[in-house]
Amino acid sequence: HARVLHEAGFHVLTFDVRGNGANGPEALPMSVGEYAADTRAAVAELRRHPEVTTIGLLGHSMGGAGALVAAAGDDEVAAVIAASTPADPYRLTRQTFRLARLPIPAPIAWPLAWLTTRVFLQPRGHTVDAVSATSAVRAIEAPVLLVHGSEDGVVPVSDLDRLAAARRLIGSAMIHGR
Repeated sequence: HARVLHEAGFHVLTFDVRGNGANGPEALPMSVGEYAADTRAAVAELRRHPEVTTIGLLGHSMGGAGALVAAAGDDEVAAVIAASTPADPYRLTRQTFRLARLPIPAPIAWPLAWLTTRVFLQPRGHTVDAVSATSAVRAIEAPVLLVHGSEDGVVPVSDLDRLAAARRLIGSAMIHGR
């Protein structure tokens, strides 16, 4: 994707978030908050280059949520593309239970996901709202493209519907397709 954008004349910066690629492991759990912070750092680096006049963000999965959260606090980001993005931390935790095939009945799983999410975010001082892609997408003034594959086995396509519904609250049009 980066090569195609670069060949089309765009400046492109790709980076690995902390704990990934050549970066050392993290001592604390990673959440959307870290993806957003690393995206903000990348945007700050881009702004130091005078040849970069417009900044757009593209992220996939947790990176998509991080891009949305980073853009929500930055009115100079010109556009965001978020692919296969988890809508909120509670649903992501609940989906993790499903993927791990934990036999937790729904009446217990949802409160457990609520508690687990709060415990997970606490060491880094994040709040649930601060790392929610749904909250972030409402606050972004720039154009947002939400993309999701119907065969995604990790993040349910219903998360796209939640993000699109939240985005429509500010008057944007969404196209939903396969």
